Amino acid sequence: EMKRVLMNPEDFIQYVGADNRIVDPIMEDPCGLNRSRISFCVYTILGVIKRARWPTSLEEAKAGGFVVGYMPNGNPIYRNPCSVQILKLFDNLLALIRWVNMTQFSFHSQCTTYFPLK
Repeated sequence: EMKRVLMNPEDFIQYVGADNRIVDPIMEDPCGLNRSRISFCVYTILGVIKRARWPTSLEEAKAGGFVVGYMPNGNPIYRNPCSVQILKLFDNLLALIRWVNMTQFSFHSQCTTYFPLK
């Protein structure tokens, strides 16, 4: 469901309730749960990525499969321990980012059309 919502701006607007009238958020907001789910997913991804750690010892990191290669200067390139789980969510996260960027660009274009910058 989320993939469909993130690929079409009209579906996204309807999913988050931006096309509905303002109502009491606690009692009558049918889309509040949808907005909460999006926020929860984004903050969960951020929290997992920020808190995941690989072993401090290079030898332990190599043995655990956390070293994916080396930079030209010899420094190791580490893999995030949660990358397998997080990569499954990245398509939806990137679709959300693309949609927000398109919306901001479109909104900015409309504003400068109606209110030209000097």
